[in-house]
Amino acid sequence: MFYNVDVLKQKNLTGVLLGNSDIKAIFMDLDGTLADSMATMGKVFQRFLELKKIDARPADFRHLRGKPLDALLKVFREQYGIEYSELQLVNEFYDLADEVYAEQTVPMPGASRLIHGASQRGVQLFIVTSARGTVVRDFLKTHGFDPFIKGVIAAEDVSIQKPDPQPYLAALDLAGLTAAHGLAVEDSIVGSLSATRAGLATWIMAPKGYSEVDPATPGVQGFVKRLDELIDLL
Repeated sequence: MFYNVDVLKQKNLTGVLLGNSDIKAIFMDLDGTLADSMATMGKVFQRFLELKKIDARPADFRHLRGKPLDALLKVFREQYGIEYSELQLVNEFYDLADEVYAEQTVPMPGASRLIHGASQRGVQLFIVTSARGTVVRDFLKTHGFDPFIKGVIAAEDVSIQKPDPQPYLAALDLAGLTAAHGLAVEDSIVGSLSATRAGLATWIMAPKGYSEVDPATPGVQGFVKRLDELIDLL
């Protein structure tokens, strides 16, 4: 089910967090949240399938959106009888992604304004993603965001991926903060569960005006079409 963002504005930016000086850090997902990367990743995935001689399309795996790549690759490894391990497949996939991701992926609407606005207010920024660290850091460097990002929790930094809370708990530990002093930004069910289970107030990025995330999910504060809508919360 998809939920219309405009209908959900009753959970809006004039809530209890407005002007809350207790917010000391923002924890952001990468794909679909900070980076408008879905088209790029779809192309990489299609190229990967072609190299593995798998007759399938990225749309065939849409129901797995938001899940860690190793979980996705495990599914079609079993389905198509591929002999490589999930780790080998993950590394091969990200080797392909490293070639094109940073140059072909643009920031999400309002990303630059949020990053600079948070920096001006002394709010730290962290990336929490199931992607490999090389992809994240190349993207941040290409778009000039790296000086503003305090830390990155990537796939290789945790033993359990989203929707487990471990990635966000690791980010909170890196920041030296409790969940009460941070907010998370996600775009998927899997990501939002990871963040809310870590105790973080979580906002959902939905630039096209709809989202698959249930607004009744405990910890979900609301939905935004642009990242810079969140500046008023800081």
